[in-house]
Amino acid sequence: MSAWERWIFRLLLSVLIGWEAILAGYKLSEFPYHAVDFFQHDFLARFLQQGGRFTDPSWPMQVGSALGLRLPPGLERTAPLLLYQPIVLPLFRALALFPMSIAYAMWLALSLLLIGWTGWRIARALGTPPLPVWFALGLWPAIWHVLLLGNVDLLAWALMNLGLVALLEGRPRRGGFWLGWAVALKGFPVFAAVHWLRREGRPVAEGLAAGLLLSGLWGTLWVGPEGWIFLLQHLPDYGKVLEETFIPGNNSLLAWLWAMVGPPVWNERGIRFHGLLYPQFTLPPRLLYLPLALLLLLLAGIWVRRQRMLPPLIECGYWLSLGLLLWPVSWVNYHIYLFMPLLALALQSDRLRPLTRWMFGIGIFPLTIALSYGALTASSAPYMSVALLLSFTRLFLIGLFLRAASELRANNGSGAST
Repeated sequence: MSAWERWIFRLLLSVLIGWEAILAGYKLSEFPYHAVDFFQHDFLARFLQQGGRFTDPSWPMQVGSALGLRLPPGLERTAPLLLYQPIVLPLFRALALFPMSIAYAMWLALSLLLIGWTGWRIARALGTPPLPVWFALGLWPAIWHVLLLGNVDLLAWALMNLGLVALLEGRPRRGGFWLGWAVALKGFPVFAAVHWLRREGRPVAEGLAAGLLLSGLWGTLWVGPEGWIFLLQHLPDYGKVLEETFIPGNNSLLAWLWAMVGPPVWNERGIRFHGLLYPQFTLPPRLLYLPLALLLLLLAGIWVRRQRMLPPLIECGYWLSLGLLLWPVSWVNYHIYLFMPLLALALQSDRLRPLTRWMFGIGIFPLTIALSYGALTASSAPYMSVALLLSFTRLFLIGLFLRAASELRANNGSGAST
């Protein structure tokens, strides 16, 4: 990349980050309404402390009325059905002992410490100074977005990275164990384990199973077996609400299919969306999704089986990008899970071909979009521009990691330690 190309790249990226910073400031001025993810957990904790039942799905309205606040209607319907609620409930019950604004401030402080600690562990594992890693994390709007929302993705992200660090250090059971906790929270981090499941096999699988089992038992302590039964019974309802209300902001293969050939849907603001080819050509996205997802997974597996000794974190980025595309619920927040593989790629960029370095640079721009996604979604109605842009970005990332893995392997046979 020439000097003027680097200058243009940095200028454009600075403008985009500056715009995201302005949006972050605006979001903060909307307190407490910008922190909807935090308050859906906070409301439940306060409801239970007042003697409510976990299996009563009316708690968002009851607590909201008592506090003079209201979650968005879509979250009122989905918050009681989140499968990971039992696991994070003890943390939010402790925070709910304090007034709401203080509880949120404590959450932000704990989250910043978690980001800093995780960044330090990542830097140490990759053999790079922590200061640039902290700078990159602090500069990335995807991190701001999750932080301001009060989203538990920060916890799942930290657990996943803790698992990856342990795996890189040659501790497969410990790595699998922490990945198991991350999988219990969000599901798709299981894709991060694929490389080590192929290489290490049994110890990683045992660690994953132990993490999943212990996290399930931990959740049972707080909601009982009836809590899990309630969540599993309402899983179809949860999926239906997500599709009916949130599909325009989804970034998965399912959302891409809906954005192309799907029938009309309305988001929680009453804005109507439909597929690009509607009404001339319409197909049921749900029926297309599963066979296409299985086909992509099969092709990905065939490609990897033909390779030898791929760099672990680069292959991990390949599988994670695929997982973010295939997982039916996939938000803009989930870009944070790619931080460690992207950092590993950046640290080895001098060993990549010019086209691959260009792909890496171009991919930074859609990955930086975080707080803008709501405005992009609404302004492009009735078409689902965010679903098209970010699902394609994840497909683009699959290709980037695939090319990079092949080039790094070709450069030194066994690849790098990352």
